[in-house]
Amino acid sequence: KLAAILNTLGIAEVTMPIMIMPPGAKPTAGENFGAFLMRAGSQMTADDWKRNADFLNARGALLRKEGIRLGYHNHNFEFRPLGNTTGWEILVANTDPASVDFEVDAGWVAAAGHDPVKVLGAMQGRARQVHVKDILATTKPNFDLKQYPTELGSGKLQWNAILPVAWDAGVRRYYVEQEPPFAHDRFESLAISHRHLTMKV
Repeated sequence: KLAAILNTLGIAEVTMPIMIMPPGAKPTAGENFGAFLMRAGSQMTADDWKRNADFLNARGALLRKEGIRLGYHNHNFEFRPLGNTTGWEILVANTDPASVDFEVDAGWVAAAGHDPVKVLGAMQGRARQVHVKDILATTKPNFDLKQYPTELGSGKLQWNAILPVAWDAGVRRYYVEQEPPFAHDRFESLAISHRHLTMKV
């Protein structure tokens, strides 16, 4: 039913926006959704990430038969160390490239203390979309859904290095994204990011 609706709308790619929570994870009384996500993300185990990979494989295979690609969008939860691996590594290693792609959010990768250039460089043929998001240098590496977004060129990410690597990895869809709080009017923030991309990349 979902595939039929997507095909009617002409949508050929869909993205799972966040992981499936650990079994039984629910917000506590008075807990807002952001706090719940941080808590649930911190409780993810290797088995939880494998469960997510299995879900993506199953749904991706079904959607592929209908001509639709399924992707997965990261935050920084995925990069939390789990022994000698991470949730991100588990997802990439345990999903079928024929059915599952990735939408790499460069801002969240950096918020986790990782280099988007290295992450994208290891995603040959697996990454099809990128969230072009900058964060302030004051963002301390973490795995708890914390970052300080800013306009492109005002933060720590080096887009003249990231974007060519993304292209070489197979990315063809780029989405400039900035989350609140904003230091400027949102349209001015968009203009600042646009100027940076057109002047430096």
